[in-house]
Parts: sequence; C-alpha cells; structure tokens
Amino acid sequence: NLPGNSGQYTVEQLPANNKTSCSKTDPVGTVIDDDTATFRIRVTGRALSPQGTPIGPKRSIVATFKRKSFLDYIYFTDLEILDPTLYPALFATGATNTKENVGNNDIDATGPRNIETWGNQVCAQYAYVKAKNNKYRSQQYFNGSRTQSAGALIGGSWQSLSVSCSDLSTTNADIRFADADSVNGPLHTNDSPLICGSPNFGRDPTDAIETAAPGDSSITTVSSSWRNDPRSGCSPNTPDVNFNGSTAKSDKGSWLMNQGIIQLPPTNQSLDQEATAGYTFTGNTYITLNASTITVTGKRESDGANLNNATLAYPANGVIYVQNDSAVGCTGYNVSYPYAARPGCGIAWVSGNYATSLTIGAQDDIVVTNNIRNTATGTALLGLVATNFIRVQHKVVDQNQCADDQSGGTNLASGSITNARIDAALLTLKHSFIVDNFRCGGGLGDLTVYGAISQKFRGPVGTGSGRTNTSGYIKNYSYDNRLRTLSPPKFLDPVKAAWRLKTYQEQSPAT
Repeated sequence: NLPGNSGQYTVEQLPANNKTSCSKTDPVGTVIDDDTATFRIRVTGRALSPQGTPIGPKRSIVATFKRKSFLDYIYFTDLEILDPTLYPALFATGATNTKENVGNNDIDATGPRNIETWGNQVCAQYAYVKAKNNKYRSQQYFNGSRTQSAGALIGGSWQSLSVSCSDLSTTNADIRFADADSVNGPLHTNDSPLICGSPNFGRDPTDAIETAAPGDSSITTVSSSWRNDPRSGCSPNTPDVNFNGSTAKSDKGSWLMNQGIIQLPPTNQSLDQEATAGYTFTGNTYITLNASTITVTGKRESDGANLNNATLAYPANGVIYVQNDSAVGCTGYNVSYPYAARPGCGIAWVSGNYATSLTIGAQDDIVVTNNIRNTATGTALLGLVATNFIRVQHKVVDQNQCADDQSGGTNLASGSITNARIDAALLTLKHSFIVDNFRCGGGLGDLTVYGAISQKFRGPVGTGSGRTNTSGYIKNYSYDNRLRTLSPPKFLDPVKAAWRLKTYQEQSPAT
C-alpha cells in the first residue's frame, strides 16, 4: 500500500534465460540474461477506492537494467598516456636502446631506474591526481650529479629527455585528441584528456563523453582551470561537444565530468575457465574466422594435438582461449620487433569473416593479421580480449632501420593491411590497442574499428598531420549500437560498476 494514499503497487523481478521463476540458490542463472547481461523488473500500480475496493486502472512498466560496461563506449581508456612498456624502444636510439636508465625523481635517493620502471612509477598516474599532488611541474631528476633533468644513460653517456612525462624526447607520452580526430560514439576516460584544437566527440547528445576528472558544473569550455592539469604542449582548446547540459549541437555528444572510475579486471582467466575442451590452445595459435566454421593452426591443450589448418565448428558457448605454454615461458613485448611468433606466448593471430558470435581471449597478445569483418545482419558479435596488447600487424622490410630512426617512408613490407577494418569489441587489460611499427614503414590509410575499444593505456596507431598519415593509420572509429543491449559471449565486465537503467516500456495489458 502507498502510505497515506488509496493506491497500491508491486515490484517483481522477472526471470531470465527461459526460467519460470527467479531462484535464490541460482540468482545469476535465473535473473541475469546470458546474452545481454541485463536484468528486468516489472512495477505495477493500481488505484483503489477509499473503501479499498479496486477501481482501476492498473498499469505495468517493465524496466531493464545493465551494469556500466566497457561495451557502453566506442573508446574507453584508463590512462591517457603512452604505455611505458614502449618507452625503451621509442625514447632511445640504436642498438643501445635496452640500456637506458632514467635518474630517480627523489633528489635524496641514489641509483637509476630503467626508463620503463620510471614511466610506470612516475607517469602512469591520472593527470588530475598528478596535478593535485603538484608532480607535473615539480618532477626533478638527477643523473648522479644532481642536475635537474630527466634522461637516459645510453652507452655511458647521459642524454637528456624532458623534465615532464608529457614531452619525453620528441614523442608525446600524453597522447592528444587533435583537430582531425572524430569519436563517433560515447567515450569514457578515467583520466583527464589532453585536447588540442577542436576534435569532434559524439554523434548526438545521447552520446556521453565522460571523464572521471573533477570539474566545475559552471564550466562551458575547455580550459586549464577546469582540467586541473598543467600539462604543456598546446593551448587549452574547446572540443566540439555540448557542455553543461546544453544540446545546441544536435550532432555532438554531451560532456560529463566527475563520472567515476571504471576499473579494469586484472586478468581474463575467467575466459580460460569458460572455454570448453577442444577450444583451449597453447602458445601461438592462428585463427581464421569463416561464416560457420573456424580454421585453426596451433596446439590444442586438451590432448596436446598440433592442429594444422583444422576446420572446427564454432564453440557451443562461444569462447576460445589461448594460454601461455608454461613449459616454454613467454618473453616480453618489444615495439621494434613485435610481430615475431614468440615461442611459448599465448598469442592469438586472428583474421577472417564471421557470422556467429564468438569471444577470443589470449593470455598474452591478440594480433590482427588481416581484416576482420562481420558478414551477418543479425546479432553476431565478436569480442577480442587480451591480457597485454591487441596489435594490428604492420610489417617493415628492415626492423633495424625502424629501431634506429623510428621514421616512416618506404620501409614497408608485405603482410600489412591497407585501409584495415576490425568489426569487434576490443579489450586489453594491461596495455594497449596498437599498430606494430606505428612510426615506420609508410602510411596505410584508415584503420576502421566498428564496435568498441577499451584499453589500459591509449595506444598509437600511426603518425602524421591532419588527414595525412606518414606511417601507420588514421583513426576511423565508430560505435556499434547493438552493444548497448547485446554482448559477445562471456565478455568481461568492470571489476566494480553500478547498475543503471537502460530501457523501460509500458506493458499492455497490465499484469
């Protein structure tokens, strides 16, 4: 009963997965829809006479709730900086690029750290946190003689870098949204984005452009005051969005601040547990997607069989997992020599056209070796979930030249994809979505992703200016609206995320 009123209401949780009722002993299996990761409730109200006799009318509304998910965004990042794993190859030169050491930022400490460790400890923080702690402008380093500089000890000679994470060498560790960038869908970053010019965000005001950075609700333009972030490198500019609840731009998204952290899970081992016998593989595994089958070359974990272009049906539960070979071990990633089939590493090499839903998980990397296209018109979705990198194969003729000069030009080898396309939801848990040799080998046109991209660090895919690329690709990312309600099989959710209303509609007749 409504207190002080003659009306009544009831709230029901509706069963999912063709179950007849919700079960306290199996709440996930009977309440959460396996395909959409949603739950539904029905709220029914009716009017009563003062004497308590029903007089109607009765109305029912069914509401669908879904967790805030990586699939809600065309672009999700945790940190708006270049992955420190890439620093050794990008911020040093020649054959000595594995020997650099950056001075300690504690003036009273002794001993150098390698540049990757330094990047993870000093640069891999949210920009607004660094600004609050006054670390961006106060970072000082010493090379043994207490000079205030950051640098690399290369071949016994100190080479200065910048004193800030933003401007390491000639490469920006903080990747920028620039004039030519268009984000065709909703976006979320746990960090404070660095904006130069007027990039386009969103397709209409329903596309949320979210940042976890603190902000003032009265702010209507981008400025250093609201960003709380004294990063240098470009003047504060205004992205092309709707600010502060305004919908003056009907073809742009809505800028939202203080949106909270969406936390990445630490591993994708749940996919390993979901993969059934015959669909777990060990070490380098090559997967070609076809409309109704998959072609696999690799070692099957269940019986140790070495498959060679074996034709398999899609797994019944839609999950494939590629794990490391513990007997061999897996060596680290090197941006200068990235596309080799590193023995022992659980790398999935993927290409092809699909018409059936599938999620591929990899304990190490996923490498896109050719276009991945969705040829279905219905609900087929592909998820690619890597612990480390998701990489687009981009080969060069001379890897030594690429490592030495890090430049574009004619050093491009066959095996790279011109105007590449990936129809998938991409998720990297510890590193980035990236193009191999992105600074070398010449431009290859657009990199089109139709789906969703989620990553720990923002990954570079090419170099150039405006719509002209010197190497790698120009971004062309568009959100697949089906991901608002559908999901690839067993796709990972954030560690902690609130449920939110997705849709509601009146049920007629009322129940």
